[in-house]
Formats: sequence, structure tokens, C-alpha cells
Amino acid sequence: NIELFFRIDDTGFLPLMLQKLGYNIHYDQELTNEYSTIIPANINSSMNAHDKTAYIPISSGCNQFCAYCIVPYARGLEKWFPVEQIIHEAKTHLAHGVKEISLLGQIVNKHPDFLTIVKELLKLEGLEWLRYTSPYPTYYSNELLALHQNEPKLCPHIHIPFQSGSTPVLKKMFRGYNAEQCYTFIDKIRSLSRPISITTDIILGFPGETEQDFQETLKLTEYGRFDMIYMGIYSNRPGTFADRKYPDDIPYSVKHERRSRLNKLLYQISTENNQQEIGKIRTMMVNEIGANGDLYGYTDNMKQITVKANAKTKGIKIGSLLPVKITNGVVFKLEGTLQ
Repeated sequence: NIELFFRIDDTGFLPLMLQKLGYNIHYDQELTNEYSTIIPANINSSMNAHDKTAYIPISSGCNQFCAYCIVPYARGLEKWFPVEQIIHEAKTHLAHGVKEISLLGQIVNKHPDFLTIVKELLKLEGLEWLRYTSPYPTYYSNELLALHQNEPKLCPHIHIPFQSGSTPVLKKMFRGYNAEQCYTFIDKIRSLSRPISITTDIILGFPGETEQDFQETLKLTEYGRFDMIYMGIYSNRPGTFADRKYPDDIPYSVKHERRSRLNKLLYQISTENNQQEIGKIRTMMVNEIGANGDLYGYTDNMKQITVKANAKTKGIKIGSLLPVKITNGVVFKLEGTLQ
């Protein structure tokens, strides 16, 4: 049984809330005051010496109120953290050996100073890779896309949660854009001289989604040539607009079948995309070393990669950034050899 529901922003008041529910909890007002003004840097305070990636929130909450999403209700309205605070946290992590920074936000590129944050981070000594998630298509500037083309440290990967390829479904979701805008945004990315990997989120079986709506999502997937899709079968989130107003009218069997069809197309596209990587030199970050010495990690364009153990791989440490020649590409995975 659930006895208590609270926002993440109110975590510092958990002892007091538990006390009011009758639990024998020691309540320290000074600590509560301290945690009520907690800054994002504390989220990464438990990182160990092997961690080479730091995740830095630049906002909390959300004002979008998509029909299916509980975030604005659970985390509150959006709040933007100051640029100085974000840069300070990044410098702290870099001083401790971090090589990759990933900026986090429900709509990360909506931060009013997002472009400034990205530019300032790219100047920092010790930074090798910079990423961000999740952005929103309507908040992209041409200048930000130009940075993807011209700044080597800004990784050639964009995760953009389109959610559907159907304009009627997007309208019911309250996404604030239509399918044509999705295609236009993909065209902008593909027009860059630097190849960019695109991944996305798709919700399957949103209330009222017809077979034609789903066909539009397949069409967008084929056009976008997505390297990965994080698929979610729609289910009600109590308290959301969709839960209150839209009957969950798509049978689970239909949702599951649509996911299978989308997966089949994605497997084909991923394999074809990864085979086109063969012969290229990519930078790999090592995040795991197998018992036999095989290296596992991901590339700058966010593809999983394996390097088989050999004389060159001896002594490599987790967190190393290594040039790798791609020798094989299969679904969701690359294989390569150290250069």
C-alpha cells in the first residue's frame, strides 16, 4: 500500500513527512533547510574514480503537459539552474577525471541560456565529449545544429523524442508540432556535412491510434533512418489528461503487434546503418572489460561497440577513449580493432 506521494523537489522534507505519518523519525530542521536548497552537483557526489561520465541536470520539472506525461504533476513546473552553477559543477567533475558530460533536462534545449551553456562547456579543459538529453524539436536553433557540425567535442548524436509520425496523434498528445515538422527537422540534421546519428522515442497504441496513424510512424522511421528507437507501449498514467479524457481503446494485442512490426523495421535499418560504418575510424569510450580482456563501450555517435582482446588491448582501463577501426556492423552493435 502507498502511504505517501511526494515530488522529487520535496525529498529534503521526507523525514518530516514520515514523522507526520506516525513513524518514529528523527527530524533535523538544519538538515532539512540544507536539503531544501540542494543543488544538482550533489546528484553526482557518489561518483567513483572509474566514472568518466558526469550527468548534470540543468533544469527540473516541465511546463509542456503532454497528455500522457506525469512529470509536470510529479516534479512541478520547470525551473532553470543558473549557468554559473552548471559550469562550476562541470569544472568540478573534469578536475576529478571526468571526460564526458551529459546535460539533462525534461526539455533540455528549452533552457533560456542553453546555447551559452554548450559553448562555455566546449571551452573547458579536459572535456572530450559533450552530450545532452532530451531535446525538443521546436526549441532547436540553427546555431545549435551548426555546433554539431563544427565542434568535435559535441557528439555526433541527437536523441529527439518524436513519439509518433502521425499529425492527428501528435495533436492529441499535445506535442506542439506536426509530422511535417518532424521531417523538416530530420532534413536539417541530414543537411549537415558531419553525419549525425539520430535516435528517438515512440509511443505505440496511444488512444485512438489507427492503423493509418501507425503507418505514418513506420514512414517516419524509414525516412529518419533511426539508429535506435526507445519504444513504449501506451498505458494510462493516473492524473494525466490522457487518463482523464481518452479511453485506452487499443487492445494490448494490437499494441504488441505494432511494436513487433516497428522493431522489425528498426532491426533492418540499424543493421544497414551499422554496415555503412565498416572501414571508418571512430572514437570509443571503454565502459566494461570482459573476463577475457574484450573491450566494451560506445562510440561518439552513441553506438555499442566491442573490441576483441589482443596484444593492443592489454593494460587498457575503463574510461579510456580509443581510436577504433570498424570491422563489422550488426543490429545495434559495432565491432572493431584498435588503431
